[in-house]
Amino acid sequence: MSDMGRLSDFSAAEALRSESAGRRWGAVSATGRRRKRLLYFLNAFDRGGAELGLVFLARNGLFDPFDTRIVSICRGSGEPADKLTVLGFGPTAFFPDRRMKAMHLAGALPRLVTLLRRERPDVLILSLPQANIIGRMAARMAAVPTVVSFEHSTGLARRAYEHLYLASSWAVDILLADCTPTADAAVRRRYLDQRIPRFILPLCAFSAEAPKRPIRTASIGQHARIAAVGHLAPVKNHRSLLDAIAVLGQQGLVVEADIFGEGPLRAELEARARVSGISHLVRFRGFVPNWWEHTDANLFVLTSLREGLCIAALESMWAGIPVIAPRIGGLVDDGSEANMVTVADSKPATIAQAIARALTEPDRMAAIAGRAARDTRAKFEPAAVRERIAEVAWRLDQQADQRKP
Repeated sequence: MSDMGRLSDFSAAEALRSESAGRRWGAVSATGRRRKRLLYFLNAFDRGGAELGLVFLARNGLFDPFDTRIVSICRGSGEPADKLTVLGFGPTAFFPDRRMKAMHLAGALPRLVTLLRRERPDVLILSLPQANIIGRMAARMAAVPTVVSFEHSTGLARRAYEHLYLASSWAVDILLADCTPTADAAVRRRYLDQRIPRFILPLCAFSAEAPKRPIRTASIGQHARIAAVGHLAPVKNHRSLLDAIAVLGQQGLVVEADIFGEGPLRAELEARARVSGISHLVRFRGFVPNWWEHTDANLFVLTSLREGLCIAALESMWAGIPVIAPRIGGLVDDGSEANMVTVADSKPATIAQAIARALTEPDRMAAIAGRAARDTRAKFEPAAVRERIAEVAWRLDQQADQRKP
């Protein structure tokens, strides 16, 4: 049984006394230097980009210089925690629940303060809004030397979060971000000190070997199937995609869709598809690892209102599926007219128009897909990504040295 199966009896002290909690705090290296302690605090162990990105970072060396503990407010779905357990990090959660509620937030603050005062980490990394807000308060109450905020999106889900981030920005020493546009937007909107040190951490890598899927762009005019990947939540704006498919149907164009992901809006989206008369065209597939191997889609459509590093779009580009998307978040850097179909916004009419045009231009789509595959494989080559992660780990270690009490 994984650590996540024993969370119902969790207490703050037990989190770090657990026999399976991973590397011993305060261990002395071969050079006689005490390894710094790092605590990573997040909302839950769900299957989102930030959580799976954590697994990627753990696997690729971000925590190698540190004795590391990973703690969440709630259990969530649990799968990322299982992966972290295999990697030797023994993740734990304050509460065993799948979904976070106000009571969990109220209870997490005193538990985190107790944990920090007891274990005295040198570095505290805070990921996702609720954990970030609670963590900043707890860190200053417990006098943690180095507080790091990990930013994952150019915009936060609620306006209140933006205000709370800005009001508590004085408590943050270092900013991590998943891409440069995320870092720039975060500093501009959420930090009073514009000079805060910032480091970019890539959350994915792509091999030079092509994925095992046939080239499908040639058949785009005969059989059009869209892939959409993301949490079924308002920010991903799947409603617009469904409405675009309905608009295309009214124009006599039959377009099917595989929607990969899970989330609170699934029932609403299924009902919307039924009311629009397109339920026979849309398959809600749930969370599927390596989704590109489980669809015959020849287009990927992104309708998000905001993004950070859009891993799903990058996966599609690497897999040779042409992307239709607004240039938001990381796609400002990674997307161009040469390697994706860019749109001005995510309104249904705009998306429908872009899809309709793509159906008539298989050669252009093939060229875009080929360029996108080359670009993503070059920028996110595994060895180069590991080197960038190692550099950030070294810089965090050095920054922590400078901020010792």
